Amino acid sequence: MQTTKPASGSWRHRFLKRFSFLLVLGALLAATLSACTPSQPAQPSDVISSSAPVSSSSKSVEDYIPEKPPYGDPKVPDKAITDKLSQTFKVGKAYGWLTVPGTTIDNAVLYSPKNNNVYLDQRVNYEGNWDYSGLIFADFRNNLGNRTELKRNTVIYGHNIEVGGSNNGARFSQLLKYEDLEFAKKNQFITFSTPTDEMVWQVFATFTTDTNFYYIETDPTDDELQFIISEAFQRSEHMFDVDVTTHDKILTLSTCTYKYKGALGKAREDQRFVVMAKLLSPEGTPLPAEVIKNENPKLPSFVKK
Repeated sequence: MQTTKPASGSWRHRFLKRFSFLLVLGALLAATLSACTPSQPAQPSDVISSSAPVSSSSKSVEDYIPEKPPYGDPKVPDKAITDKLSQTFKVGKAYGWLTVPGTTIDNAVLYSPKNNNVYLDQRVNYEGNWDYSGLIFADFRNNLGNRTELKRNTVIYGHNIEVGGSNNGARFSQLLKYEDLEFAKKNQFITFSTPTDEMVWQVFATFTTDTNFYYIETDPTDDELQFIISEAFQRSEHMFDVDVTTHDKILTLSTCTYKYKGALGKAREDQRFVVMAKLLSPEGTPLPAEVIKNENPKLPSFVKK
């Protein structure tokens, strides 16, 4: 799928119109899908508790059903990717490979179907040696196959141990580079591939959130996915001119952040930094979207205006 460049000046009007619609839709869905924002205690880690919310509705919020998925058919990975994925790691098998442009994130993605703690608690590097930065791993509820086999929301976690706020450390600390508008403009395409599919994803939201926003549901209903998309657009620090619908599949990269302080000046444990992207079709050449600053993003619930 080729991403077409919008006519100059017109996309802002379309974005604001869509954004207003999402605000109304988000409010309605919030009332009916309160389970999407569980109020369980925040977890002192990069991962939100994976107890899934219960949907109150499975009815699609969209009437249009495309004849073919917008993300296209699987693409056989090239040799560079298959060589990376064929590596043997002491800590486990590589189920995928993640590359984020403009950063040093170019790593195997590990996975265990048991639970997230298998890799969350392993403070080691890929060689099995002690490393507090830990590993990059997928949520245990994911299905890491080709694009047709992926669940609707592929969730990947990585630690950020840069308590001082640096965005130039190890693992997912560098995701915070997306807080910078110019960086976000220049680094819109993320690669996350599996042994059976080479996949490119386009960023559509980057934001800091409290853990009450349940954005890590891997297999949401139509209403739940629309709620996640709506909230992501509202919370995003930048406005990306990227259309995202419930027919798309999305990628969610989640890590800790130390932006907001709590009692005694200590960083709050109930905050996360998130980058979301949608899966693109391998057909055609994707073009960067226009990106502008969001002057009024939705802030975490604990922030007093």
